[in-house]
Amino acid sequence: MLVDLQRLLEPTDVAGLKSVLMGRERPRTEPTGVTVDLTDTLRVIGELGPDTRRRDRDRAVVVPLREAIAKVPRRVLVDIRCWRFLAVVPLRSHVLARWMPEWNPDVGALTSAQAQRFLGSQSNQGFSRNAIGRLWRVVDALDDPDLVDLVLDDQNLFATVFERDLGAHRPTARACVRVLAGRSDDEKLRATQELNMLAATVALEALDQAAIERHLLGFVGLDVR
Repeated sequence: MLVDLQRLLEPTDVAGLKSVLMGRERPRTEPTGVTVDLTDTLRVIGELGPDTRRRDRDRAVVVPLREAIAKVPRRVLVDIRCWRFLAVVPLRSHVLARWMPEWNPDVGALTSAQAQRFLGSQSNQGFSRNAIGRLWRVVDALDDPDLVDLVLDDQNLFATVFERDLGAHRPTARACVRVLAGRSDDEKLRATQELNMLAATVALEALDQAAIERHLLGFVGLDVR
């Protein structure tokens, strides 16, 4: 399915989104001039059964989505309005199944937190709240399918890294996932708090990934000498 990628202009709030999801209004968009092939992405979404673990939906969908957006210009990808369009229109079924499996369109009750899974915002945290934009964020930052799979299998790790500024620096994001995947929530929290304290005195951008990993290993109590 070839889709003309659009920027979603409206809805931008809970009430407007509710009306669109219930079929009472149509979203207002503008073209980007880019076409994406969502055939494989939609096929995977359709093949996932109702018993699929919610986190496994992300892990399955990110694979074809990565291919679908591979040639989209970055100037388009960094615009949250494009991800709002994908979440609200062609990939709506994934957002509902992943984040709102019990949602009833006849009732239409919608919380602010649920709306953020369709909308998000232009900030790092807001981008990571959009159900489709968050998948691109990890692909873009990690550039490694194995690391992407690790972080999408651990919502706490995702939130710790990508809903904060740590996810905006690629070597830092990769180091965090490599070192912290599989560790306890307390270890993740302690290590990232220490890393944020380090960032107050040392520019993480000046460190390579290996150096950041050594710091993180030290923060979780491992001797890296």
